[in-house]
Amino acid sequence: MNSTTFPKVFLWGTATSAHQVEGSNINSDSWVEENIKGSPYVEPSGDGVDHYHRYREDIKLLKSLGLNTYRFSI
Repeated sequence: MNSTTFPKVFLWGTATSAHQVEGSNINSDSWVEENIKGSPYVEPSGDGVDHYHRYREDIKLLKSLGLNTYRFSI
């Protein structure tokens, strides 16, 4: 095995954070902290990519890229 070869069992994947991909989650402590007066955040995160409703399509896209693992937060 050289430096450009990976074992067949190597896991290729990606990860997401619920706060980053959902966006405008008014029930999230992070959203509240971003939007309160005097917040240390320069600007709120705004809308995400709506992964909450599009996760099936998103996971199919990950698979089409050859990824075989996915870590997500809730």
